[in-house]
Amino acid sequence: MHEVDRLENVADEILHETLSKIFLLDDVKMILKLKECYDYLETATDKCETAAHVIEDILIKHFKIQY
Repeated sequence: MHEVDRLENVADEILHETLSKIFLLDDVKMILKLKECYDYLETATDKCETAAHVIEDILIKHFKIQY
């Protein structure tokens, strides 16, 4: 699961870099639209990470598989 955590951290870094860039735009409506899109992407990556951890827990509990 370390790879899932690493990828989620990379997504977080990209989000922070991108947010700092979109706030340089002059178009306030576009800033709000893009920020909302990126917030949804952040939520999606967080949920993927959570799902991966749940799957890992199930595998460990029921099949004694360790990653």
